[in-house]
Amino acid sequence: HIISCYAMPTSQTVDCAFKACVLLNKLEDRFKEDGAAAQPSGRSYAECIAAWAQTRSPNRDERAEELVHRMTEAVGPKDPDLPRAFNMVLKACKQRAATMRYGES
Repeated sequence: HIISCYAMPTSQTVDCAFKACVLLNKLEDRFKEDGAAAQPSGRSYAECIAAWAQTRSPNRDERAEELVHRMTEAVGPKDPDLPRAFNMVLKACKQRAATMRYGES
């Protein structure tokens, strides 16, 4: 899964999360334009959410939340990757709260 390469636990940069989302956006666009068989899977969304959750970006929680909304619209509420995605959103929110509390960036 190519998006997973950008979402590796050691890849905690915004650049990696951004690149993973660029790939996801391309898959979404291609599917919307011509109904390609390459509809993004729940795993694709979950990997992008994980990538954002692992960054030190000050808006990582907002990015992760926006992606989980897109995910539920695209793959439905019963996708097996949805619990992981929600956990990653919570992780991003928790990290942001800790960052704000301790004044880190």
